[in-house]
Amino acid sequence: MHSFVWHVLSNSKIHDRLVAEILGSPLSETVQYREAQALDYFQACLKETMRLQPALGANITRMVPAGGTDVNGTWLPGGTQVALDAWVLQRDKDIFGGDADLFNPERWLGNDEDRVKLMDRCMFQFGGGSHLCIGRHLALFEMYKVLPQVFRRYEMELVSHRPLGHRTGLFYQQSGLYVFLKRCAKNHL
Repeated sequence: MHSFVWHVLSNSKIHDRLVAEILGSPLSETVQYREAQALDYFQACLKETMRLQPALGANITRMVPAGGTDVNGTWLPGGTQVALDAWVLQRDKDIFGGDADLFNPERWLGNDEDRVKLMDRCMFQFGGGSHLCIGRHLALFEMYKVLPQVFRRYEMELVSHRPLGHRTGLFYQQSGLYVFLKRCAKNHL
């Protein structure tokens, strides 16, 4: 949620489009999960945030089976440890485009459904396979409920545009998100 707020507030065009979508949608007083799922630009911003700052800070390590295997033309003997790093995969320019290092929610809204499906398959923000985070549904539930509600009820401005601080271990923990908050007018709930 730190990254989401920081990225959205760092770009007024993205912020204004997100807030316009949220305020222009028929949402319950307390945003419902299914309502947040229907907010296309919100979903794009959330995917883009999880792409650039996945919570998992550690590699997903696997052991090559005894008989060995070929990975993209490279033979790996049995017993070799291989790892997948979401931070590297989710910045692959062949998959996510030449601007893969930039926050660009529009990449998820294109008309190229095959490309969007490929990008979705290459998202490992919650790990993958037997290493899939058991708390992913709770994390998504929290983000779907809290983030639209906060952006609907408060006007926010970053205190500083400095990048967030972080500490990486098993999880990527961020710090340094400071914002000015002002309650929105009554007509915004």
